[in-house]
Amino acid sequence: MWAASASIALFSSLSGLIEKPEKSNFLFLGGILTCILCLDDFFLLHDRYIGPDLLYATYSIIGIYILIKFRKLIIEIDFLPFICSLFFLGLSIIFDKFFQAIFTENYLNVNLLEECFKFTGIACWLNFWFKASRNSLKSKNG
Repeated sequence: MWAASASIALFSSLSGLIEKPEKSNFLFLGGILTCILCLDDFFLLHDRYIGPDLLYATYSIIGIYILIKFRKLIIEIDFLPFICSLFFLGLSIIFDKFFQAIFTENYLNVNLLEECFKFTGIACWLNFWFKASRNSLKSKNG
């Protein structure tokens, strides 16, 4: 789902079919961020190679930047999937970072909850970027 989100956003932004540069820039930035998230999740960069604190802080900063800079577009498109994705991905990080250390004897249950939150967050993320791309491409054609 990460790869699908990235593909949709990047293809739309680079298609030349979007009239407003702000929408194209929004999709491009979202696509790049999603590519990075995809690579991180696939290769477990935050678990094995790069510290999770640095990556989580970087993702948070970029997410907040997107939220502030493109807030009007996000609201116009459909802010609920975007906010839900941030909420569920945030819960996934909280469970990964804090609850697994506290509840070590229930590692499998805590890990299952973390993965469920992450999956739900990614599904909401895909939903949002699909809607953002559809909205941006539709605006040119009427």
